[in-house]
Amino acid sequence: TAKARKVKTGVKSAQLVQIIDGVKPGEKVITTGTIALFDGAPIKYQPKITKKAEAKTTTQ
Repeated sequence: TAKARKVKTGVKSAQLVQIIDGVKPGEKVITTGTIALFDGAPIKYQPKITKKAEAKTTTQ
């Protein structure tokens, strides 16, 4: 389930934000689709498909 929490950010660029505190190693962070998100919302993890992985599955 989703849980909102405060994090401390570091370096920021146009597409990336460094999180320097508030997330433990191995925890997943929701970065898209957060508008309809609320504490306790059920979530379904879907790994991001890279072009390399996509090409591998279509050529097999």
